[in-house]
Amino acid sequence: MPGLAYHVTQRGTNRQRVFFTAADRSPYLRLLHAHLADAQLQVWAWCLMENHVHFVVVPEREDSLSLLFRIRQTKPLWTAGGIDG
Repeated sequence: MPGLAYHVTQRGTNRQRVFFTAADRSPYLRLLHAHLADAQLQVWAWCLMENHVHFVVVPEREDSLSLLFRIRQTKPLWTAGGIDG
């Protein structure tokens, strides 16, 4: 529902790590930032943990959340942690 604040979480598959080093967080944040204008969504707060992320966001459209959080992790992040596939 547009205009309301939401607490959104994304978790790694089977609660596995998605960030292995501090440098792993930068590409994720760059991808997120690149999609903010299209999604028409305000990010009030965020926290990136090793195996999940938290966001407090306010969508401006009905589909804002789905547009922004369709981001997928890239294979280099997975292989960096010894997980291939």
